Amino acid sequence: MSTLIPPEALQVPPGTSYHMPDTGDQLPYAYSRFAADLLPVTKERVRTQLIACVGRPLADKILGQDGIAEWACHVYPNGDRQRTDVLIDAGLCSLACDDEFTLTGLSTDLEQVRRRAVLYTRVLAGMAPPPDVPSAVWLARSMADIEALSSTVFSARFRRIWADINQTVPVEAEHRLTRMLPGWDEYVAFRRVNLYGYWAVAACEFSAGVDMTQLLEQHTVLRDLELAAVEHIMFTNDLYSFPKEARAGEIANTFWLLRRDGMSIQEAVDFLAEQLVTRQDRFLALREKVRASPLGLREDVRLYLPALSYGLGGNLRYHRTTGRYHGADYDGLPITGGTVVIGERATLFRPDAPRGGQ
Repeated sequence: MSTLIPPEALQVPPGTSYHMPDTGDQLPYAYSRFAADLLPVTKERVRTQLIACVGRPLADKILGQDGIAEWACHVYPNGDRQRTDVLIDAGLCSLACDDEFTLTGLSTDLEQVRRRAVLYTRVLAGMAPPPDVPSAVWLARSMADIEALSSTVFSARFRRIWADINQTVPVEAEHRLTRMLPGWDEYVAFRRVNLYGYWAVAACEFSAGVDMTQLLEQHTVLRDLELAAVEHIMFTNDLYSFPKEARAGEIANTFWLLRRDGMSIQEAVDFLAEQLVTRQDRFLALREKVRASPLGLREDVRLYLPALSYGLGGNLRYHRTTGRYHGADYDGLPITGGTVVIGERATLFRPDAPRGGQ
C-alpha cells in the first residue's frame, strides 16, 4: 500500500549536516583514455538536440556542471574509441529523456507523460520517430548506433531494457504528483528498473564487446551478479543524490521512503550506506565465484567481469565527486568518510581525521 510522504520529511535545507560513512574503495577505477578527444566533439554534436529536448539552461547544466557526458568516461573506461563515443551519446540521450519527464513542463501533466512514454516504447520497438519530437529522433538514432556494433540478440535485449524503463515513467510521475510511495520491497523492485540500473549494466557488455544474454539466461550466478551490480548502482545514486532532489522537489529515491517511515536524515544515510556496502561485498564475492568456476575460463566472461567491476567503481566515483549532486562550486573531493554540510551552491565536505590522529 502506498503512503504519503509528509512535507517535513522532504526538507534538506542549506546548513543541514550529516556524517557520510566510509563505504570503501574495493572496486577498481579508471577514466577513459579517449575522454579528452571525444568529449568536446560529442558535446558539440548533441548540443542542439539537447536544447531542443530540455531547453538551453538545462542543456547547458547537463553538459557543464552535471558532467553527464563525463559519466560514461568514468563508467566505461576501457571501451574502444567508437564504443565509448556511442555510450557518451547514449548516456546523454537517456538523461535528456529522463530530465524531460522530471524537470520540464511535461512533468506536471500525467497524461502527457503517459503518451510520451508510449511513444518512446514504440520507437524502441522499431517505429519511425515523429520528426517533430527531438527526443524520440535522438532515441532512435542512439539505439541504431548501439545496434550497429552489437549482435541481434543483444540489441533486442537492450531495446527491451530501455522500453522497460519507459514503462515505469508514468508510475514515477504519479509518485511525484501524489507524494505517495509504496513499501520498501515493492519500491526497490521498481527502482531497479526505473533508475537505468539494468541499462547501465548491459552497457558494460557493450563497452567490452561481448553479449552475455544467453549466459545470463543459463546461469543463476551471473543473474545474481547482475542483480548485485544493479542494486549497487541504485544505492549509490540514492545515497548521493537526495540533496539535489530535495531542491528540485523530486522524490524518486529510497531515501524519501526511509524518511517517510520515520528515519532521521542521519539514520537514512547510514542505512543506505550499509545497503551499498552489502551490495558491493555481494558483488565481489559473486565475481570471485564466477572466476573460480568453469565460466571464468570463457573469453567473454573474462572481458565482462572487469568491465562490470570498473563500471561500478566509476559510477561510485562519479557520484562522490560530481557537481550534479554536490553543486556547481564543489571542489571534487570524493565524499566518503566525513561530514557533509549542504550549502547554497555547493556541498561542503570535511573528511574524518585519519585513525590514530595522524
